[in-house]
Parts: sequence; structure tokens; C-alpha cells
Amino acid sequence: GIMYKKNIYSFILFFCNSALLSLSQTNPQHNSASSSYYTQKAWNALINGHFEEVHQYADICIKKYSKTAKKQQRSIKCFPAPENATKFQELNDVATALFLKERAFYIRGENKKAKEAFEEIIRSYSFALCWDPEKEWHWKVAEAAKDHIILMELAHIIHERI
Repeated sequence: GIMYKKNIYSFILFFCNSALLSLSQTNPQHNSASSSYYTQKAWNALINGHFEEVHQYADICIKKYSKTAKKQQRSIKCFPAPENATKFQELNDVATALFLKERAFYIRGENKKAKEAFEEIIRSYSFALCWDPEKEWHWKVAEAAKDHIILMELAHIIHERI
């Protein structure tokens, strides 16, 4: 049920974080850092429970790269083939940054803000992918966002009945 889904997403978050940690470091100066740099920093902050840092790095990524990400989103009609996923790095990273912001909101009990972040992913970045190095596959960020919205709604219903 719900615990199973939460465990799956925790598992996915752990392995996506591992992948980002294995990436070579880019220049830490904000002006020259890649979208992946900010996403990696946001993952690390989430894993360590530093939620303000999650928002800080995610917001920088979104601000700097959302225009490119939306352009990449408009340029495709379906999910890119796995071998082409890196051609859409900004799309993938901006959606992942929003996903990480959502997780931080959700963990802190800010469900309305969490749902807004998920809806933005679904609305604007529906073809974004996130790499899971353990399973060696890409997971679909918008589908995970939809699943989280459903879980949040179910948790709300259950909470109301208790």
C-alpha cells in the first residue's frame, strides 16, 4: 500500500542521489555550474535533511535552466530514447529539482506546496527522466509526481477517517 510506495520512492531517491554523487564535480561557482550540479546539491541536502538548502539549490536550477528545459520539452513529443536522455539534461534536472522541492515540502508537512510542485512537473516537464544507476534505467519524473499526488490524497482521506 502506501508504505510500499513510500519505500519505493525512498529507494529511488537513494539511488538517484548515488548517481549524481558519482558525476564529476563542476565548478561550484553559481555562474558556471551546470544544471546537474544544482540538482546534485539539492539531492545531498535532501538526504541530509537540510530542507532550506534543497530549496536554495533547486530554485537556482529552476531559475537558471527552466527556459531551456521548457524549450527541450516542447521539442519532443514523447520520452527520449535512453541513449538520448542526456541531450535533455536541463529538462531532466529542472523536473528533478522540482521533485526534490516537493519532497522537502512533503517531509515538512507542507502538502499544498508539495502538490503545486508536482503539478508543475506534470504540466511543464512531462517528458523528464531521472537516471537510477542501480537498476540502470530512467524513471519518469512526471509519473512519480502523479503517484505522489495520489498518495497524498489517499493519506488525507485516511487521516480524515481516523
